[in-house]
Amino acid sequence: MGLFSLLIGTLLSLYTTSIKRLLAYSAITHVGYVLVSVSLFNINALEVFLIYAITYVLSTINVFAILSIFRKNNSFYKIRNIVELYILARSNSCLAFLVAIALLSSAGIPPLIGFFGKFFVFYSLLAENSFYLAGILILMSVATVVYYIRLIRFIFFGDSNIDHSAYAIEISGLNAFFLLIITLLNLFFMFYQTPLIILIHSLILNFLITLC
Repeated sequence: MGLFSLLIGTLLSLYTTSIKRLLAYSAITHVGYVLVSVSLFNINALEVFLIYAITYVLSTINVFAILSIFRKNNSFYKIRNIVELYILARSNSCLAFLVAIALLSSAGIPPLIGFFGKFFVFYSLLAENSFYLAGILILMSVATVVYYIRLIRFIFFGDSNIDHSAYAIEISGLNAFFLLIITLLNLFFMFYQTPLIILIHSLILNFLITLC
């Protein structure tokens, strides 16, 4: 089921142009990684599942938050298609940069936080001598990079023959604070993953002690 989710999510993402569908297919792909790790059915798999879930949330929450900001702005052009992503860079270069970082993290580009989620999945498979399965996941991961890079290309190299002032947008202080916190968390775990791993390990250990 994990491999099937990876295959379906990756293939459909390559041929869709809708932002909503792309995010949905991307979520299906990430669920595939989670299912593959959980299929090992051991304590290490549970830790990998939690690590991947947290890194996935940290990698993608900025994308959802920024797109929702554009959707809620009544006077602003709505971004519904991937070819319209150039509006991000034309309206607010800082938001465009945050989206690009989030997309690269979701693609698993090191040293971003999303890379470590996938790394632990690959490591757990190799630790169980599932070399063929790990190889397939690595190939699928390379394929998923294609549509993330395509989105970044649309953001920064889209239609440039426009009036930038017509797309200007401001965000509220609360939204800016939320985006800042998520970005700082991504930067922190990018360079220092030990607290996250220790926290998850202690949570699982306490849960098992409670069960026993």
